[in-house]
Amino acid sequence: MATPPGSTSASLVLPCPTKERFQEILKDNNDKLVVVEFAASWCGYCKLIGPAVDEFAEKNKDVVVFVKVDWDEMKGLTREYGVRGFPTFILLKKGKKVAKIVGAKTDELNKQIQKYKG
Repeated sequence: MATPPGSTSASLVLPCPTKERFQEILKDNNDKLVVVEFAASWCGYCKLIGPAVDEFAEKNKDVVVFVKVDWDEMKGLTREYGVRGFPTFILLKKGKKVAKIVGAKTDELNKQIQKYKG
């Protein structure tokens, strides 16, 4: 049975308030696909795509780790990954970038997750 958007699946998207925590998440999940959502609290499109991200996190919880980076808290990391618009999703496999999706493109995000999660 599907989990309703905004319920328990929201907890599957890990908040990432520090660069140290980000590095720890990557290290602990080196064998999984890591989907990093770069967002901003004031970004309308980030809020719109939130339920879809929660759903993807729930459906792929055994093989994909979802991380949310807030631009207001982590500007340095945002610049490091070349993020210029929100939301931006960076997909990492073994610490290396394999895909980048800019915008609230749920179909493209799902397609890239399916491609790289194996």
